[in-house]
Amino acid sequence: MLQAAKDDHAYALKTFDDLDVKAAALIGYFSGGAGLVVVGAIAGIAEGKIGPATAIGIMPAFACAIASIVYGILVRQVGTVYRPSVTLAARYAADLTETGEVAFAGQWVLATALTLFGCDRKARLLMVATILSACSVGLLAVPLACAIVEQRAKVKTVAVPEVGPVERVKADSHPTGK
Repeated sequence: MLQAAKDDHAYALKTFDDLDVKAAALIGYFSGGAGLVVVGAIAGIAEGKIGPATAIGIMPAFACAIASIVYGILVRQVGTVYRPSVTLAARYAADLTETGEVAFAGQWVLATALTLFGCDRKARLLMVATILSACSVGLLAVPLACAIVEQRAKVKTVAVPEVGPVERVKADSHPTGK
């Protein structure tokens, strides 16, 4: 029974650590990508290659990327990892009978349950961060659409040469005189 409780606690700790690793990967991916988008947008605007509508269209995707990074940081915040009580460990060592083992197994189960609460909090925050990152990628269609509209608006119109006054002609090709 004690070994099963220890195994459950080890699994909870592994889950706790795995959530941190996933959040770190998300932060790394989007912090680099968001930085490149900002630098590229500023350079494009400065050179006149990106119009104002496209620059504004980048903002929702950028905002979602930043929010995703913030939630990823919240996942990575230092959390409490629960371990069995030291005083109960000493009592268990003093009383190596079955009673001491059962009492100590209860502490492992309690520590596992508390660690799983921390895992649940991290998992919920990571889910929000993942959804925001997906929204950020999807919202990249907005500046693309803005760029297409701006490009079409820049199409040069051909000027029609002016023609002098138009003379009205009857159906039989004789001038009307007006």
